[in-house]
Amino acid sequence: MKPEYQNAVYLADIEELSYREIGEIMNKSESGIKVLIHRARKNLEEIVRKEAGKYEG
Repeated sequence: MKPEYQNAVYLADIEELSYREIGEIMNKSESGIKVLIHRARKNLEEIVRKEAGKYEG
């Protein structure tokens, strides 16, 4: 996962910052952060599905 994705998801889900706060930290608009986090979560879902597929019979 891209470092930018990792940072955005970490700030949103672990640090529980608002999109506005994340935008200030990452120097992006609030709408840009929403898009970034959406893409990051989709990317993470793909990674998890791919890894889970390795363990299915």
